[in-house]
Amino acid sequence: YSCNLGTAEDSVFLHLVRHLQENDRNIIELLNSQNNDIFLRYFKDNLKKLIITQYADKGLLQYDGLPEDYVINHIASCFVETVEWWLQNKTQESPEEITEYFLTTTRQFL
Repeated sequence: YSCNLGTAEDSVFLHLVRHLQENDRNIIELLNSQNNDIFLRYFKDNLKKLIITQYADKGLLQYDGLPEDYVINHIASCFVETVEWWLQNKTQESPEEITEYFLTTTRQFL
């Protein structure tokens, strides 16, 4: 996959959403379990690392005067919440659509 930001089709986030869709039954079970906080924290922490290596380290984030760690946390939080919403709505949207929703809401930073 590519980490370009132009469209959902070439986004690292689309790759993640497609992977989640392929494993959505397992992911839904994790989200509905008593340990969902642990899973979400692990998911978010690893997503932050991905954002750092694929975007921040390459100078691809827009900070607009905000601290880098705040922007990274914000993007990761938005993605986690987008995935949760998508799974709760039974993945009605395609991976491309949900990725476009996410990119639209975070475009000021990406």
